[in-house]
Amino acid sequence: MKKTIIAALLAAAFAVPALAEDYATLEAKLDNAMATVQVDETTKGKVEGFKADAEAKSKAGDAAGSMQALKDALALLGVK
Repeated sequence: MKKTIIAALLAAAFAVPALAEDYATLEAKLDNAMATVQVDETTKGKVEGFKADAEAKSKAGDAAGSMQALKDALALLGVK
């Protein structure tokens, strides 16, 4: 029983940094795209809205929601 609990705790401990790294990678990719991709002001505003939404969701602990917001922002910029 103790081994199972320890294994579960270790798995959770290693999973959290992996999610954080993916978020950081996507955020950096978005920042780079925002600096290099030319878009109109309307699209730029939408992208900035998605980025703000991603940051708020990340701070609230919604990893999936924050990742999706970053992906939506990248899609608006035409970046995969």
